[in-house]
Amino acid sequence: MALTAKQEAFCREYVVDRNATQAAIRAGYSERTAGFQGHDALKKPKVAKRIAELEADIAERNDISVDRLVQELKEIALSDVTQLAETLSGSTFTVKSLEEIPPDLRRCIESIQSTKDGIKIKLWSKTSALDMLMKHLGAYEKDNRQKGGDIGEHIDRFADKFFGETGKDAE
Repeated sequence: MALTAKQEAFCREYVVDRNATQAAIRAGYSERTAGFQGHDALKKPKVAKRIAELEADIAERNDISVDRLVQELKEIALSDVTQLAETLSGSTFTVKSLEEIPPDLRRCIESIQSTKDGIKIKLWSKTSALDMLMKHLGAYEKDNRQKGGDIGEHIDRFADKFFGETGKDAE
């Protein structure tokens, strides 16, 4: 069974900002029920499939892959900011021109501002990039397993320690 016109519109709007409520409103659902309608639509397999198709099309058109995104995160996480400047003498330095900064490092720049004191360069957060890479690589999952498993195991150990093996207080 094909999607309704509203469902198709919802899918197309959802891939814009991944906000189900706003996508539902833009697709023509009532503002009063948009939160419910958007949430409900996302649970439908045919809607989820269509959203996945649209996202795959967007990724292909824009040459975006997980590998490429991981590479960008790696460049931010491991960037060497010393390549942004040139030492003049001692502790005096000057910022290189954009043409002199390597392309991989230029992609690490979030913004550039001219201030009364000179040029202010803000880089994307290395810690955020490292955090995203850790999540992608599953490093936190491994760490969580090392901490001792699920909460049920902790409760059982606590009960055994204080109430004996049966988990009941001995009288």
